[in-house]
Amino acid sequence: MPATDLLHPNTPPGLPPFVPNFTVARDAAQRHLLRGVAFQQGLRPVSAEREFAAAARAAPRDPQSLTAEAVGLYDKERPAQAFSRLGPLSRRFPRSQTVRFHLGLLLIYFGDIPQAKRELVRARALGAATPLGKRAATLLRAAKRR
Repeated sequence: MPATDLLHPNTPPGLPPFVPNFTVARDAAQRHLLRGVAFQQGLRPVSAEREFAAAARAAPRDPQSLTAEAVGLYDKERPAQAFSRLGPLSRRFPRSQTVRFHLGLLLIYFGDIPQAKRELVRARALGAATPLGKRAATLLRAAKRR
């Protein structure tokens, strides 16, 4: 168990994952995103952060790449790093499901469950049948059981 989990016992363990809305990469940015996800799953957050930053450089106008970069910056000791990037993306891309979903996810890790629910409801409303919409619904159901 990482030390930050001990310091923040009321939050989920580990770091929030980036969840792409695709499974097969179609361009360089998406290849970086999938490599970043693999590094996250391998518990290599610094390598994941580098891949997500590379994706954002490769596609600087893509909300998914920019969101991944913000998620990769999340640290329980310094959450402002991620939120200072992700918050403005919610204004820049107000109808982006990935921005809303990941903002909700980071808010769960931060411990702001009421605001997380609001963001997840928005994410689900942007496409309930999409993979992110279904994940948002799952997280909302889990929050009701608490």
